[in-house]
Amino acid sequence: MAVASVLASFNSYGQGVVAFVNSSGTRVRFSDSAAAAYGTTNGAPLPGGGAFLAGLYYAAGEDPGMDPGDLGMLNTMSPNTGAPFSSLSPGTFNGGNRTTPATTAPGARAWFQVRVWEAAFGSTYEQAFNAPAMSATGGQVRKAIVGIGNRFNMVTGVGTGGSIVSGGFQPFAANVVPEPSIIALAVVGMAGLLVIRRRRS
Repeated sequence: MAVASVLASFNSYGQGVVAFVNSSGTRVRFSDSAAAAYGTTNGAPLPGGGAFLAGLYYAAGEDPGMDPGDLGMLNTMSPNTGAPFSSLSPGTFNGGNRTTPATTAPGARAWFQVRVWEAAFGSTYEQAFNAPAMSATGGQVRKAIVGIGNRFNMVTGVGTGGSIVSGGFQPFAANVVPEPSIIALAVVGMAGLLVIRRRRS
């Protein structure tokens, strides 16, 4: 029993620790279009009560100049479960201390990103993003409301978490996932613009 306790302590202190909590100054809000789809006020903060969850994504990297991009971020923090938004302070979440994989030592730098999603569409950001449209709030058939924050490089804590707010986390807005037809039209439009530019040059 004592050995297991020592090992657990060693493992938690052998990894960087981050306090996964934001503040009233860094609330996550609905974009105007998402607010209309959800049936709330434009720019309102995300409600509490488990309707929305926040996840902390991670990528190893000491160099603040080597941005891994969204695709380089992984939800490998421990625990990697979604943190619910607060009913007392909408737009804020408190997921407690999260530990990095062993690729980041305590006190070392790493990259982080916050992603949020509508819990009714899935237990992870990826599930919600890829979920089919369904009858949601107000009976409207739509895709999930999700959001993805800035990537920031911060120093992790030793034993206790370094705050993501002081580490560079910025407030952001959540949007309705666009329908595939809209994405396809955007891609076709961009391809058309590239063809026109090549012909002119």
